[in-house]
Amino acid sequence: MNSQEKIPFSSKPVSVISKSNIGSNSYILASDLSIGYSKEVIVPHISFDLGPGQAFALIGTNGSGKSTLLKTIVGLLPPMGGQLTIFGLTPGSNHRRIAYLGQFHASGFVLPIRAIDVVRMGRFPLLGLWEK
Repeated sequence: MNSQEKIPFSSKPVSVISKSNIGSNSYILASDLSIGYSKEVIVPHISFDLGPGQAFALIGTNGSGKSTLLKTIVGLLPPMGGQLTIFGLTPGSNHRRIAYLGQFHASGFVLPIRAIDVVRMGRFPLLGLWEK
């Protein structure tokens, strides 16, 4: 892949930044990954390698697969095809190192909650219920 090759999804492309020298130190490694919902592939053939010290940006129009990719990376959705490893493990198997906070909660229930409380909730797998 080129450094900014477009991955087609119907008429809506998604830009994926990739490196040609895929290594074993990868934080996130995707190779020919296909993502989607209910046996329908939304974005096919994604390949990228995110290593130490690198940044990754997902840019695309509504419905182009950005949230679907993030949900697949954290293990909320299964990969539809290809290979995906997160810190050398399968998606969703390392809750201490990666988390996902969606924009909306399915129930629509809203609590009066501060940003620090959300950050503390993300630390729960590491610290436990009673740690501060």
